[in-house]
Amino acid sequence: PSGEIKDLAQVIRRRYGTGLVLFVGILRYYKGLHYLIEAMQHVNGKLMIVGDGPLLPDLIAFAQKQPHAERIIFVGQVESVVPYYYAADVFCLPSIYRSEAFGLVLVEAAACGLPLVSTELGTGTSYVNRHGKTGLVVPPQDPPALANALNTILANPNLRTLYGAAARQRVQDHFTQEEMGRRILEIYRKVLDESP
Repeated sequence: PSGEIKDLAQVIRRRYGTGLVLFVGILRYYKGLHYLIEAMQHVNGKLMIVGDGPLLPDLIAFAQKQPHAERIIFVGQVESVVPYYYAADVFCLPSIYRSEAFGLVLVEAAACGLPLVSTELGTGTSYVNRHGKTGLVVPPQDPPALANALNTILANPNLRTLYGAAARQRVQDHFTQEEMGRRILEIYRKVLDESP
């Protein structure tokens, strides 16, 4: 990252401390944030929610009723999410429905070297986040499983480094513009070769 991004990430870390779990996205019904907020009661860390959306008032009200409300931080919309990726210790996408088809934020977080925690939806999210390689994949709508996965990564710096490096490498191997373009061309060539 650039010096400016590193500086902003340091400011965020100084403000919020370590053990930062990050969520980035539009706050919609299928993102599963109620489950993540609930899970944070048993996580040794803080949750930063970056983004805005239709569920924001409901999520704030829900978080304020939790015994761990002071560890849930609503950041809102930001000019750039990149410093937050670099400030965080782990990224979590707790989606609960197949409406979450791919989870581009997983690729963004992985590109910044963050270990990932996501849910198994039978969609592209588990193609991006490989369980036990780039992070951990847990069942949806399961706060204890989310808490366990997040605590496992937060408590183990070596595992964080290992998953984060593997996540960044997976982006390089599969999700760069060049690699995706090459694969699309490959599919077109195959289809054209097989057509009568």
